[in-house]
Amino acid sequence: MGKPFIFNCPRTGLTVQGYDDEDEPETVEGKRYKMFECLACRGFHLIDPETGELMPDRR
Repeated sequence: MGKPFIFNCPRTGLTVQGYDDEDEPETVEGKRYKMFECLACRGFHLIDPETGELMPDRR
């Protein structure tokens, strides 16, 4: 298991703990985003594990 971090699920609004497995992240606008499975909604979110921030929606 990797380094733990906290984020808020955008679907449920719940606070969720994730684990950074140290794989190479995708860099967008200077931030490192990685795909994580959310334990609250069972969906996947792109999250910066250093800050817990979700990737902004680009629609």
